Amino acid sequence: MIEILTSQTSQHINYRSSSKRTITDYRIRSTVDVADLDLRNAELSLPPIRLQSEYTYGAGYMPEFSVKYFSFLRSLQSYEEEGIEPPEPGSLEIPSKVLPLEIVQRALQVSAAGEFRFSLIIDEEIEFGDLHARQVFERQVSPGEEDGSEVIFLLNKTMSEHGDVPIREYSEMVGDLRNEIIWRVTVHGATNQHCHLEIDDLTQRFELNEYKERIELAVRSFGGAVLERIPSYFSQHFPTTNGVPLTVKVVIDEVPVNSPVRIYLARRAPELECFYPTGNDVLDKIIKSVHGELLKRGLPVSPESCQYQRVLNQLLKYRNSLLTANPKAKFADPSVLRRSELEFHNHLYIRLINDLEFGEKTIYEATTGNSRIDLLISDIPTELKVERRLDVSTEDIIATYCAQAGEYVARCNSSFGFLVVLDAVLGRPTPTASVDQDLLIVDVPTASGKPLAVIGMVMRLPEPPSRLSKAKTKLKSAVTRITGT
Repeated sequence: MIEILTSQTSQHINYRSSSKRTITDYRIRSTVDVADLDLRNAELSLPPIRLQSEYTYGAGYMPEFSVKYFSFLRSLQSYEEEGIEPPEPGSLEIPSKVLPLEIVQRALQVSAAGEFRFSLIIDEEIEFGDLHARQVFERQVSPGEEDGSEVIFLLNKTMSEHGDVPIREYSEMVGDLRNEIIWRVTVHGATNQHCHLEIDDLTQRFELNEYKERIELAVRSFGGAVLERIPSYFSQHFPTTNGVPLTVKVVIDEVPVNSPVRIYLARRAPELECFYPTGNDVLDKIIKSVHGELLKRGLPVSPESCQYQRVLNQLLKYRNSLLTANPKAKFADPSVLRRSELEFHNHLYIRLINDLEFGEKTIYEATTGNSRIDLLISDIPTELKVERRLDVSTEDIIATYCAQAGEYVARCNSSFGFLVVLDAVLGRPTPTASVDQDLLIVDVPTASGKPLAVIGMVMRLPEPPSRLSKAKTKLKSAVTRITGT
């Protein structure tokens, strides 16, 4: 009266659950007219199913079997999945409680083809390492073109008697945010719609572009060291399950067979990042450049000793405030700062204590042996000077005072310090420099031969509007003479 026909069998491996799933589709059809078929009152059972996939019982392990089908409720249908007892190898009789005959009856009546379809699912545990051992899954890691980057090459060659065996929910741990900055992840061979990033302890999953945007915001957020800011940012903006988000994984929905997949990772060294961002791209770039130069010299600027970046951050902001001074901003009148070096010392000191929030970390005229350093900011020696010569360059200004500043730095038992020079001359014959050109790092020789560096910075005062107009007129005249226009 009824018979069971095999449709097709497919297999896939689930990396996340370490299992292999075999799905065989079946069709039940009636050998008589459906109108004459009444399974509900007949003492019938479904014909036994000849299993289409071999499976083995491991030591203490038994595969899981289940049947998935459509249940028909009036005119609606929905998926049902029922587990069944594993059979002996060879054949399987589906209990009537799993596929009630009244459901089959209903399906045969409403189906246009007069068929009832269901699937037999067999889930087996596997060891993913076995795929490597059998050389049916290949994974290679090689350096990328950028510094700190790498490429992870994946190739799935898993086949069975039923055809290709793709690997689903493949995940690759790409880094730990406690130790490194995973800056960018791109995947070739699987489109963005088929892969995403996960961070442990976060319920949020991230598309690749979204993660890139978020990590940029995290690096630029304010706080302590960069490796503290990133986990803190994600914890504040996304729901967490247990602890601090740290491990980053790329998850690929499906790694097809004989189709290479490449994961490109771009990392950024935490030691080259701003530990105390200013929020200004130009100033942040300068801080990172200074940090890189100090690293090249082998000076102690590890994440645990980078308070100097906060000092440099505030000195750059102070310089910028001088150039944008206005009566409402509590900044000193440029004419007052030009009167004496003492006025400059006092103004910067007050700003560090009050507006720049350094407070007790700033010591005025700190004693260093038998001499004094103008300021000791968070234990970093800082020498202050005022420049009044007319025709000198940035290099000349810093070179004039760096030896004395280096002497004070050495007496403070420091390996580097700051030299801050206020340019008190208005209307120089040549244009003043931009902030990145007004900051130089000078190596100062020491008797011990140990490296010592002075970070020299020139502070500029704003030019009066009348002088700027005259400077522009002279520059235009010069261009006219050169070009002949």
